[in-house]
Amino acid sequence: MKNNSSTHTGGNVDKSIQIAGKGNIVTVTLNWFISNRIVSSISAILLIIVLILLIYFGHSWYVRKQILDRHLSVANDFLKIGQYEKATAEYQKAFNSDKENAKSAEGLEIVKALEELKNNTEPIENIRRTADRLLRQSPDNPFVHLLLGHLHAYDDAAKAQQHYEKAISLDSSFAEAFFSLGVLLNIQGKDKEALDNFEKAVQYSELSTPYLTNLAYLYSKTGQYEKSLEFYNKILRDDKFYILVYCEIANVYRKMKNFKSAVTYLNHALDKLNDPKISNMPQNQDIWYFESDKKPVYLSAISEKKYYVLQSLAIISEQMDDSRKKTD
Repeated sequence: MKNNSSTHTGGNVDKSIQIAGKGNIVTVTLNWFISNRIVSSISAILLIIVLILLIYFGHSWYVRKQILDRHLSVANDFLKIGQYEKATAEYQKAFNSDKENAKSAEGLEIVKALEELKNNTEPIENIRRTADRLLRQSPDNPFVHLLLGHLHAYDDAAKAQQHYEKAISLDSSFAEAFFSLGVLLNIQGKDKEALDNFEKAVQYSELSTPYLTNLAYLYSKTGQYEKSLEFYNKILRDDKFYILVYCEIANVYRKMKNFKSAVTYLNHALDKLNDPKISNMPQNQDIWYFESDKKPVYLSAISEKKYYVLQSLAIISEQMDDSRKKTD
């Protein structure tokens, strides 16, 4: 009985061990399942967080790039029509959004050199060194060739023309390059070629007063008086204080032998020159360019411009007298 009891007891122990073993397996399995579920959940959460961050930063980068590209595009458009101050402002915005961006830094340097050359605020040799370095750095940048064209216009017209034409070949809608080439050709007496370039400049920037003024001037010079008056009057509709235009219209009427209209416009010009509020406006600070006996004449001071108007009035007065004598 004792042995049987012992055997029975042993059998219970084995069964208990089996049951306990099964319990451990279930517990371990359950713990593993729960643990893996937790790990999976944490992984999923982490993955979602990473994806959110990637989307956020990716979108943020994309937006910043869009803003940068927009500022660069607007800056280039302003520079293409000779609006240096506006171009500088846009390049600066682009540079502020990404100080590592080479295009915005280069754009700022080009515009700075162009303004220094225009305003004569930096020795020309310093600007030339900057331009040569920019050319080595970006040989296919049309704005670099515009700068070099301006530099060579002082001492080598052929090289200047090469650079203007290169700028146009790199950007066929480069209004300022067409205009600059037109000015260069006009000074050389190549009126037809100059006129073609002025027309293209106006085609790409039809509201630019300097482009319209030079186009109207050449229409007058080549005997296309009605076209000339059309463009001069277009300028006056936008800016009735632009004194030079009154003088130019007077010249057109003088050529047409409409002396009365010529005198009227010259008197308008003189009245405005005598008004400091008008004569000191930025558009009236530009140098006036005329031809006298096929030689260029440049007028910068207000006193010189007044003298020119008074002299023109005297000449027209003589022509009116001669015309009356012939009629009599």
